[in-house]
Amino acid sequence: SSFFTLGFISNREEKILKYLIPPLISAIEKIIKEAIKERKLFDFLSYDSSLEPWLTINHHYPGVIKISRFDGFLLPAHLKLIEFNVDSPAGPRYVDTIENIITSSDVFSKFRKQFKPRLINRSQKVLKTLLNCYSQWQGKKRAKPRIAIVDWQDEPTYTEFLLFAEFFKSCGFNAHFADVRDVEVLNNKVFAGGMQVELIYRRALVSKLAKNVEDSKGLFKAGFENLVCIVNPFMSKLASSKALIEILTDEANEKFWSKNESRAINQLLPWTHKVRYGFAKYRGQKVEIVSFVRKNRSKLVLKKSSEYGGKQVLIGAECAE
Repeated sequence: SSFFTLGFISNREEKILKYLIPPLISAIEKIIKEAIKERKLFDFLSYDSSLEPWLTINHHYPGVIKISRFDGFLLPAHLKLIEFNVDSPAGPRYVDTIENIITSSDVFSKFRKQFKPRLINRSQKVLKTLLNCYSQWQGKKRAKPRIAIVDWQDEPTYTEFLLFAEFFKSCGFNAHFADVRDVEVLNNKVFAGGMQVELIYRRALVSKLAKNVEDSKGLFKAGFENLVCIVNPFMSKLASSKALIEILTDEANEKFWSKNESRAINQLLPWTHKVRYGFAKYRGQKVEIVSFVRKNRSKLVLKKSSEYGGKQVLIGAECAE
């Protein structure tokens, strides 16, 4: 059976996160900006030619990393990140909803009196990000955007889309869920589920959009012609590639990072490299990658660059030779 537990971080740990995460995002943004101009780097990150039409759509507002979830392990001495979920991460409204149930209990009321915890409203932060992007978007706007949450209705996270729609409505916005197949462009206006919208909270993954061209043609046209503000931008998928962590942790690239960016990279990210024949640097030493992996299997984890949700992960210490 499933169960939910609250997680707490100290004020000190929060300060560390706020100190290290912004410069890390800054370094990631540098790579994505360069990848759009540099074909070799783009191919290194995109790993699938069918994604290219989506990844090159200009979203017409600054930055790429918007609504994100960085997965990792927060230990007493340090934090290590292992994955960037920045394409279209799930969970914020689910967590808020369950947290609200727990924190309204009598048990938590007693806990709150003794420890005085600060709670985070993730849904409010999502809405704030959507509206910030909309305010910076270089397109035809209205004072208060109508919002569509867009994905396929048969996705397991469908109930979260409905929860978000209700939350946006409670904040005074006209909002609803719309299936990807129900996004269409009529007379240069975008309709989602029959309602004209100016802002789309994209929950559909780029990889699935690219595989279902017929289903997603309306959303593609809306984005390509800049007829609606779409968050997250499609090119955020590039930052979800685990190959990005190789670029960040490669000692040969240190010259590209600021002092704060280098500090964040060194403290937050594990050494990462694509498995291929060739050489790399590990702690200042030149190593042949395949031989290094074989000799150090027990200290390494093997995972696909494009996979997510903990799928196809091999822990070296648990695997036979």
